[in-house]
Formats: sequence, C-alpha cells, structure tokens
Amino acid sequence: MVHRQEELAMASRVGSDVLGGVNDPLCSLPVLSRGLRVQTAGSRSTLSTEEGRRSAAAPGPGSSSSAHGGGAAAAGPSLPGRWWCGSRMLQGPYSSLDRDRLLIRLPFKSFAVGTVLLPVTGFIACIFISLLYHYEDATYTHCKVSNYLPSISSAISRVPERYIWRGCIGLHSAPRYLVAFAYFSFYRSRFANRLLELLLSGLALLCSLAENTGLVMLTYVSSTETYSVHKYGFITFIGSSLVHMLITCRLWYVIKRHYVSPEEVTSYRWKLRLFLFNISCCVIAAYFFRRHNKYCEAGIYSLFAAFEYLVVFSNMAFHMTAFWDFGSKEVTVATPPEDKRY
Repeated sequence: MVHRQEELAMASRVGSDVLGGVNDPLCSLPVLSRGLRVQTAGSRSTLSTEEGRRSAAAPGPGSSSSAHGGGAAAAGPSLPGRWWCGSRMLQGPYSSLDRDRLLIRLPFKSFAVGTVLLPVTGFIACIFISLLYHYEDATYTHCKVSNYLPSISSAISRVPERYIWRGCIGLHSAPRYLVAFAYFSFYRSRFANRLLELLLSGLALLCSLAENTGLVMLTYVSSTETYSVHKYGFITFIGSSLVHMLITCRLWYVIKRHYVSPEEVTSYRWKLRLFLFNISCCVIAAYFFRRHNKYCEAGIYSLFAAFEYLVVFSNMAFHMTAFWDFGSKEVTVATPPEDKRY
C-alpha cells in the first residue's frame, strides 16, 4: 500500500512539472508551446516533450489518481497525440491525422510545366538583356565583323545575365534529376522481360544524368571565366542530349507497338519530330560556326546563334513530352510508413 502511494506521488510530481502546475477542475489542459504527448501502454503512462522525456508509474486504464500540487492524472486508451481525463478525450497539437496527411501534392503536369518554364524564362531574359545593354560586347567575335545576335555562351556570361541564368538552371536541375530516375523506373516496369530494352533504359538514365550535369557545368563556369571547362560542359550537354533522345525514341517506338494509349502514341510522335528537328539544327549550327571561323563573313555568326537557340528550345520541348508520359501522376511528399509508428 505504501509503495502504491509513492508511485502515485511520483506520477503527480512529473505531471505537475510538465503541465506547469496548473490544476483545472474541468480536466482541460493548458495551451502548450512545446508540443506535449501522453501515451499509455498497459499499466505505464509516459509524458514527453520535445526538450526531454520523463516517465513515472501510474494506474492502468479505468483507474484514477489524485495529484499533489496540481495537474490531472492521465489515463485511458493508448492514442498518440491525445490526452484522456477520466472518460473525456482531449485533442493534442500533433494528432495521428496531422502526421499522416500529405505534406505536398502536385499534379505532374504542373510540375513539368514549371520545370521547363524556368530555363525558358531565364534564357529569353538573358538574350533580351544582352541585346539591350551589352550589344557590342555580346555580339563581338575575333573576326570583328558585323553580327546581330549573341551566342548562348556570350549571353549568359555577363552580369546580371549570369546570375539570372544560374538561378533558373539551379532550380531547374534538381527536378530534372528526379524525372530521370522516374523514367528509369517507368521503363523497368514496362520492359521487365526484355533485356535489350532494359539495357537501353540504363543507358538512357546515364545519358540524362550526363546531359543535366553538362548543363550545370556550362552554366556555372562561363566562357569568360574558364573557357576549357565551359567548352567541355557544352560538348557533354550536346552529345549526351542527342544520344538520350535517340535511345528514348527507340524505347518509345517499342512502347507504341505494344500499347495503344493515345497519350503514349502522341508522346512518341512528338519525341521523334523534336529529335529530328534538334539534330538538324545541330548540324546547321555546326556548319555556320565552322564557316564563320574559316571565312569571317558578316552575319554568319548570327545565323549560328539563331540555330543554337533552336537547339536549346527543341531540347526543352523534348523534355516537355513528359507532360503526356506522366500526365495522370502526382508528385507527393509524405511521411514514410515506418515514421508513423509511435
């Protein structure tokens, strides 16, 4: 009997300390700023805060106890985030419903549009600012002939264009890595029993990662800072981009033959058109670049710059076809199942 009274006294002291020593005859708890949770498991009752945890023995469910110096004893079913006072349940600040809900839920279509609009907006802004404020410097070449458009490297290498482009690509690159792995998971489910397509899916993932990494490299190392690093970043971006497009068209050709979804057929057709357009613009841009360096003709470098713009825009449009591939999907952030256990 004496031991039982000592346990009740200890539980009362802990409850009084955590709850601030407030005695409410209506069994209502004070407003807490640190997040309190009371749990009962069998004949044990645990009180915890974010700063620390204290435990003490208390009567099991269905019993009652008296507090010396304030606070009401907690007893009842074991429900996280709730307090029980007699037969009355009180809702805590972090209930199980709050912890289980989705933190972020975004349709993939909105996700894809926002991801592609970042580089499009930044690119147009850089070209416009270069022509408006840095025309002479942006269009200057070693040939010293008349030109009317800056190359992409020239347009993103000055201030404030440099910071605008870097900000947009920095925000754009993280979702691109995410989409690359999403495509790889998609291909693995579609080609589970086809070895060749599985190997191509892995190669497509590597090319997509290399393409995005090359884009980040040429963005954050401008041509006026370290030209060799910028050049290799550009070559990596263009080369891996073309290989990625080619492999993607091959995989979606197989998908089109075995599946009849209208969205998948539309996606394949646009992928093929944009790939052919992109590689054609690459060839024409390379021709004008070589001709400019060899003959130094007026206006030729501007033609190179114009086709270089088309290469970039067609690349963005190709990645935008994920709009059809994952149109019914959602991007969500939620609590993992293992973290929901108390």
